[in-house]
Amino acid sequence: EIGVRLVGSEMCIRDRINDLQGEAYALKELAGLSLSEQDFSTTEQNLLRALDLFNQAKNNYMLFDVNKVLCHLYLKMEQPEKAQYHIKQAGLFINPENHPIQYLSLMKLGAHVQASHGNYEVAYKNLSTIMNKEKKQLAKQSTEQLHQLRSKYELQSKEKENKLLAQSLELQKIKLLSQFEKNKSLKVTLLTSLF
Repeated sequence: EIGVRLVGSEMCIRDRINDLQGEAYALKELAGLSLSEQDFSTTEQNLLRALDLFNQAKNNYMLFDVNKVLCHLYLKMEQPEKAQYHIKQAGLFINPENHPIQYLSLMKLGAHVQASHGNYEVAYKNLSTIMNKEKKQLAKQSTEQLHQLRSKYELQSKEKENKLLAQSLELQKIKLLSQFEKNKSLKVTLLTSLF
C-alpha cells in the first residue's frame, strides 16, 4: 500500500514537471523491494514500465541495467526465453571496450541463461572464458591503478622537494640580506669613525 501511494504521488509529480526518468527510477526501486518479497508479478510490471520510460528518455545506461535486472527476474521465474530476450536487449546498450566490467558481468549472466536452457557444457565453457577475461581485466585495472598511484607519489615527492628547495632559497636570501645589512652597517660605522 505504501508502494502504491509512493508511485501515485510520484506519478502526480512526474505529470506536473514531466519527469519521465524520475518515475522510472522510482519504479526500479519499487521493483527491487517487490523482488525481495518474491512478488514477481509486481516486480515485472514495475520493471517493464521503467524500461518503457527509460526508452522514452533514451537513457542507454539504465536501459542496460533494467534489461539486466529483467533477465535476473525471468531466471528466477524459470522463463529462460524471456531471460534470453532481455540479455540480448541489454547487450545493445553496452560497449565492451568502454565498459569492460559491465560487459563481462552481462556475459556471466548469459552463461546462466545458457544453463537455464539446459546447455550446461556451453555455459561452463563460456563461464570459464569469462572468468579468465575478468582476471585479465582486473589485473589490467590493478596495474593502471598502481601506475596512477606511483605517478601521484612521484608528483607529490617533487612538490615536496620543490617546496623544500624554495624554503632553502628563501633562507639563503634572508641570510644574504642579513649579511648585506651587516656589511652596510659596518661601512657606515667605518665611515663615521674616519670622520
